[in-house]
Amino acid sequence: MSHPKVTTFSIEMTPENVDEVSEALAVLQKETIKYISELAKELSVSEWVAAQIWYVRGRSRWTQELEDRMLAAAKAGHMEFNALQGEEDETLQELGF
Repeated sequence: MSHPKVTTFSIEMTPENVDEVSEALAVLQKETIKYISELAKELSVSEWVAAQIWYVRGRSRWTQELEDRMLAAAKAGHMEFNALQGEEDETLQELGF
């Protein structure tokens, strides 16, 4: 289950709507960057850490416990992993979180 605030959607791109889809994706990217920046401030972490949290929130492996452990590790100066690799749980265990 992903984070409760995460919404998913799909878009079908066709030759007829490629311009509209491209425009929508550009807006989405801009808003995502803004959201991550605001999340960093809210959580008192760097934008790198906020991006990791944002990414994991959209994955089925997200739990509040995992997010809390990631935040604790980050605030203790340990954020050497990249959540895109899906190894954050193992890395957190190795770090003692």
